[in-house]
Amino acid sequence: MRERPRLLTWAARTQSIDEAVKQCPIALGPVHSMERSAYRWRITIPDDGALICDGLVPALIQWDCTTHPADNLEDRGYELASLEGEHPDAATLAAALAELGLANIIVPVKAPNARLAATIRGARGVCAIVTRNVIP
Repeated sequence: MRERPRLLTWAARTQSIDEAVKQCPIALGPVHSMERSAYRWRITIPDDGALICDGLVPALIQWDCTTHPADNLEDRGYELASLEGEHPDAATLAAALAELGLANIIVPVKAPNARLAATIRGARGVCAIVTRNVIP
């Protein structure tokens, strides 16, 4: 069965990935160096490849090149309007996000199951609400 595209997790850019990994109270996984064409970056990936806290805590990425891949994309007028999250251990996630300086990006709410939702806004208003529910 073919699955539809869906939101799994998110990534947050940092200027000091090694320091952020040390400060975060949740294990983000080791920092991996990657390269493709003119782009070089380092990113956190857990050894087992699992999503960090059901996808509500982001992978961290540090770009180690002068241009960002998005610099070469046409601006089509879409922007991330909001991220919303629910999780059984919302307080722990909120503390980790605050430590990473991301408390203003997503505020997890306590709920029986994990859920991550992104609202995307375009020229005509809200154009997509992408949700991922994690049911045990």
